[in-house]
Amino acid sequence: MADLTSLLRDVRGLYTDRGRDRLPDGSAWELTDWVPLLVQAGVRMRGAWTYQSIETPYEPDGMIYATFLAGPKLLVANKPYLSDVPLTGTPPTTPATAATIVQTRQNPVMHRDKVIIPAWDGTSNARVISYPTLNPTPGAGFTVANTPGAPAGTGTFPAVGRYAVVFKDRTILANSAANPSLVVWSPPGDPLGTSPGYGGTYDAESFNFTSYPITGLAAQRAQILCFHDSSVERLRGSTPADSHLPASQSEGDLILDVLWDRAGCYDARSIAAWQDNIIFADARGIHLTDGSLVRNMTMQGGVLNAWHQAFNRGGKPDSIAGGVYRDYYVCTLLKDPYPPITFVIDIPTRRIFTFGNIYSVAFAFSVGTQEQLFGTHLAARKVTDLSRTFDPDATKLQIDGNGVAVLPVISTGWSLLTKKPGFKRVIEAQITYQADRDDNDETFQAYYVTTPIGPDRMLKQLRPSKDQIRRPMAIRRRMEGLAMRLVQTQPTKDSRLFDISVRAYAEEQSRT
Repeated sequence: MADLTSLLRDVRGLYTDRGRDRLPDGSAWELTDWVPLLVQAGVRMRGAWTYQSIETPYEPDGMIYATFLAGPKLLVANKPYLSDVPLTGTPPTTPATAATIVQTRQNPVMHRDKVIIPAWDGTSNARVISYPTLNPTPGAGFTVANTPGAPAGTGTFPAVGRYAVVFKDRTILANSAANPSLVVWSPPGDPLGTSPGYGGTYDAESFNFTSYPITGLAAQRAQILCFHDSSVERLRGSTPADSHLPASQSEGDLILDVLWDRAGCYDARSIAAWQDNIIFADARGIHLTDGSLVRNMTMQGGVLNAWHQAFNRGGKPDSIAGGVYRDYYVCTLLKDPYPPITFVIDIPTRRIFTFGNIYSVAFAFSVGTQEQLFGTHLAARKVTDLSRTFDPDATKLQIDGNGVAVLPVISTGWSLLTKKPGFKRVIEAQITYQADRDDNDETFQAYYVTTPIGPDRMLKQLRPSKDQIRRPMAIRRRMEGLAMRLVQTQPTKDSRLFDISVRAYAEEQSRT
């Protein structure tokens, strides 16, 4: 009697760190543009993204959803310009040049109703953007100032650095061209150094040196993480040295020590915060730390091999951008001329899957009644709204803003089908799915694999169905085990995959 064996039902996520014949239950060997366990299905296709703006003057470098008191703004730093992207109206909306700034390589940060944009050259002063009065005209109402130079006559350090963060009401800048391991601190609440007694400069004593060139900064409740190429140091405490403080406090309380010497930060735009944790990425994986322990989420999720392959395509990546949306960490690796790869991690469960066709060098999320995720399209020089990737609009075909259809791919692990060794007679595969289209054109192409490293063998195509349906596909072959692959070939309004099963029976067993 033939038994029906489920190859994939409750999809845990992608897993590539074991052989295809040794995957954990529920793991997929390939999982692109599917989102696991979303809306009563094993996997549901990702939704299409849309453009939120027309072309900006230059390629984007960084982005921030700035919560100014006068009103929130989605700002994009693109080379010497700051684009103000309206959030209302039907996209695409027109970005307006708000100010002349500096090229940056990290997302801007906010401090006391001001946006700080550090300069990538390591010699120019950071720009401080204010938006004091609500002005509904895109690009209007902004003022620009520079962080100060070195205190006069001291020979110490100007407020210059490639990276910035805000900690304990102070702006911190790090990695100038002259001093790559240097950290400088602003006066409390004042990134411009205009507080009484400071004379338009930062205090000559408010600096720290780390052990290596800094590649990014992140702030936690009681410490600053100073990232390097292959290690992370901590500045623990709350107050830097500052000659304007009372004598008993003027030396500060900061202590420099090593958090981790087996991981670092490759691109500061990969740094994101989640529930008092900091996430960052380098060649060794995507890491999460609470400030005392560092965990490699790509290793925990079983995709370390996939990460290494993506990171090393044709050399080092051009950029790694990351951001947190809901409880997902979304991380895009770009390397020209290869297609982009976006790793998505469900942080609480470490469930990992991938998206294609997302060309973002920066992410930002909005706050308010409904959280939104924004990215940037590098080649098109446009801002993208990625919110619908996790919540598809099922009234239209899922086609991304650049005209590329969302065509998910999933592959199962290779299974013996029964607990007994030996050949089986595989009768048919049965796929339970939903694929919503207005016509009856074939939507999915199914394949099967007879060995863990064997080539794909084509089966028949599957037609769309607006309701859940189970379709059998005859195989009728003798084999030891089997894996299945399902490729969507036409765009749909919505696709969901509930189960992939195989009907087979043991033909013979091993004999002594």
